[in-house]
Amino acid sequence: TVGSIYWGGQPSDFSSFRIKNDVYSKPNLVAFGESRPVEGIGYVSGTSYSTAATTGAAALILEKNVPMDMPELASVLMASANYDKIYKNADMIISVQTRDTEDRDEDGNTSELFSTGRTELIDTKEIEGAGMTNRFGAGALDIERALKMDVSVQFRNNLKLSSANPASLITLPMEKGQKLDLAGVWERAAQVLDQSSMFRFNWKYQSSALANYDLELYDSNGQLVASTQFAQWNSEVLRFTATTTDDFTVKLKPQAHYRLLDTNAFDYSYSIH
Repeated sequence: TVGSIYWGGQPSDFSSFRIKNDVYSKPNLVAFGESRPVEGIGYVSGTSYSTAATTGAAALILEKNVPMDMPELASVLMASANYDKIYKNADMIISVQTRDTEDRDEDGNTSELFSTGRTELIDTKEIEGAGMTNRFGAGALDIERALKMDVSVQFRNNLKLSSANPASLITLPMEKGQKLDLAGVWERAAQVLDQSSMFRFNWKYQSSALANYDLELYDSNGQLVASTQFAQWNSEVLRFTATTTDDFTVKLKPQAHYRLLDTNAFDYSYSIH
């Protein structure tokens, strides 16, 4: 999911955020969607413009790369997002809250399509252990960086993992001062309970429990140097700046509600810059 920002990285107060269903799933990233100049029209605003920009970026990525599933594509967009362009000049800002499951329309039905119109103060700082913020996700869409990325991986493992047995994903040589942004995204299973409506968005679903995976980074001596630890998102971003030249190994550590990864895909992408 995508949120909107102003050109300077400030959040758009009309763009909803935060909890969709029962997880922190909006936004994964943000894009310029406020006061965009459009030839022949003037300046326009709306999260729809942010979505269009992100969709265009996704099309370019798919044109360049082999076919991807949704988690893999999301991981590319998130790993390449510019974390430095988002607004960090205040601890708290006013934002619009998305509709939650307690809000019902005049017919008594729940809806996830629109914002509540309520506002609340929201922390712009990074969510501890997630590598993202409540309001901006992984950062601002960076199409140029996304198209330069050559690495995205679909990871499936036939071993049944445990918290005591994290799986090694990849070993990355890094020089002192280089930065690593690695995004991991995984699927969440759902069962259709009622598809009587002709409109798919009115179908009723039963979601399975959200799997909780953490990303861990170890140096060549086996010392843990960075990690993510957040349980309410199906994506996390590992951020790390090397203080010495070394080979660093990324590991996947399942914490809860995990299955065999060949039936529950975990995809990741990374950028070293």
